[in-house]
Amino acid sequence: MNASTDSWAEGRTDSKHAPVAPRSVGRGRELLCLAAVVGVFTVSLLPLLGRPFLLGHDGFNGAARSMGAANILRFGLVATRGGATREYWEELPRDEPKYYTSHPYGHPLLLAATYALFGAKERVGRSLSLAFCLALLWLLFVFGRQSQASIGGLAAAATAASLPMMHEYGPMVIGQIPSLPFVVTLYLLYFRILRTGTLNVGIAAATVLSILAAGLLDWHVFFHLPVLGIHFASRAEVQGRLRTRVCFTLALAASLPIVLFLAHTY
Repeated sequence: MNASTDSWAEGRTDSKHAPVAPRSVGRGRELLCLAAVVGVFTVSLLPLLGRPFLLGHDGFNGAARSMGAANILRFGLVATRGGATREYWEELPRDEPKYYTSHPYGHPLLLAATYALFGAKERVGRSLSLAFCLALLWLLFVFGRQSQASIGGLAAAATAASLPMMHEYGPMVIGQIPSLPFVVTLYLLYFRILRTGTLNVGIAAATVLSILAAGLLDWHVFFHLPVLGIHFASRAEVQGRLRTRVCFTLALAASLPIVLFLAHTY
């Protein structure tokens, strides 16, 4: 047999008889490994979900955020103006209530909606954070699969799941956790724009919505936006019109959660 026939028999050539590297992990096995990673991560956190909000920064954040959400449920959106108020337990004070405005108002509203559906309990609040942690692992898997490594997705998800920070902050009732999946989605959209060299209406809308959701839940998305804008603007192969459209989209999307936060605070 000649060289081309040998290559064909081994199943490692394309139409031009050039060797093609085989995939080391099949699709089914890859998903099975991902399910194992997610399963081990979930099981490791299950004993923590029902822990009372008593001690340390975990207890403080859980109690403070849950109190704001519970007040929204108890007194309503009109009386609380949709803001997190934490300083009273009984009736609303007649004077102007004090609001917690160090973080955006999206997470207290999301937490209040979750408590309205499943009850205001520690396990429910922590389960909300755990659900977003699982979404984060999936998105990191998708992100890693776009690399040249055959197990890039598994490596990204497994690395994130094994980080002590994920086990410390993953079940905590804070807005940073729900915000993270939207930040990773932003990066997925950004690299799609780089690969295709286009910014259609659908991708632009998804980018705006990702930044809006992340910005209404917590602030850390704003650390990423200048980096992405500078990176895109500095790429020599990007056409001037596309550079303007992408930077304008990022700037517009960044302004929306800030304007909404300031308007709500006012």
